[in-house]
Amino acid sequence: MKRLPLRAAWLLLCCGLMLRAHATAEAPAGLDAEQSRMLGNQAPGAENPTPLDPEQSRMSGNQAPGAENPTPLDPEQSRMLGNQAPGAENPTPLDPEQSRVFRAWFVRIAQEQLRQGPSPRWHQQDCAGLVRFAANEALKLHDAKWLRANGLSNRYLPPELALQEGQRALAQQWRQGGDQVGPYVNAIKLIQYNSTFLGRDLNQARPGDLIFFDQGDEQHLMIWMGRDIVYHTGSSTPTDNGMRAVSVQQLMTWKDTRWIPDEANPNFIGIYRLHFLAR
Repeated sequence: MKRLPLRAAWLLLCCGLMLRAHATAEAPAGLDAEQSRMLGNQAPGAENPTPLDPEQSRMSGNQAPGAENPTPLDPEQSRMLGNQAPGAENPTPLDPEQSRVFRAWFVRIAQEQLRQGPSPRWHQQDCAGLVRFAANEALKLHDAKWLRANGLSNRYLPPELALQEGQRALAQQWRQGGDQVGPYVNAIKLIQYNSTFLGRDLNQARPGDLIFFDQGDEQHLMIWMGRDIVYHTGSSTPTDNGMRAVSVQQLMTWKDTRWIPDEANPNFIGIYRLHFLAR
C-alpha cells in the first residue's frame, strides 16, 4: 500500500475534524417571543400577550372580554340627547274614570275660589293661575288637613281620586316650550303646549274644559263649569277679588263682542282640554 505524503495526511485529518464538529453542533437558538411576534409567529412556549383592559379595548373599538358595558346615561342626559331613558317615562295620563273624578274636583275647587274668594295658597292670581291652581289642588290627596286648609267640610265632595305614582305631579310639570317643564305657564302656553283643541262649538265642552280668547296684545282663559263659566279677570283690588261667573246667555249677549264665544268672532279661538285628560 502506497503511503500518503505527510502534507496530504495532515490536510485529510483537518477536514475530518471539521466535518465531525459540524455534525455534532447544536441547532441555532430559536427566536425569542418578541422576535417571533415581529415575524407573525408565536414562539414555542411563549405566553399570549396581556389582553387589553376595558379602556384600551374601547379606544380600539372592541369590547374587552369580560368587560362591563359603559355606565348608561341617566334620564336627564338621555333627554338632552333626544332619547327617552328606559324606565324614565312621563307620568301616565288620566284614564276616563280618573278624568271624570278630576273634573269634579277641578270644578269644585274653582267654585270655592268664587264662593270664598281666592285662597291665600293660590299665588299668581290671574286666568291661567286659576287653571293651574285648580288642577294642582284637584290632583292632591284630599285628607282632613287639605280640607281644613281649603275651608271645606267632608260633605258633598267628589270621591277621592285614585292615582298612580307620579300622576299627582301632572299639574307641576307643565310644558313650557323648548323641552322645558315646570310649575308655571301663562295662558298661551297652557293652550299651545298643554291642551288639546276640540273645536269652536260650546256644545263640545265638558266641565273643566277651557275657553280661549286671543285679543292680540293679551290672551284670556275661562273655565266651562257645566252650567256657567268662571274666570279671573287678571286684576284685583281691596273690594274686587277678580273672580267672575257668567252664564252662557250673558256671554253670548256681551256688549263687547270680542268676548262672545261664537265661531263668527275671530277673537274666540276655541275650546281646549288639558292634555292629560282622556278624550
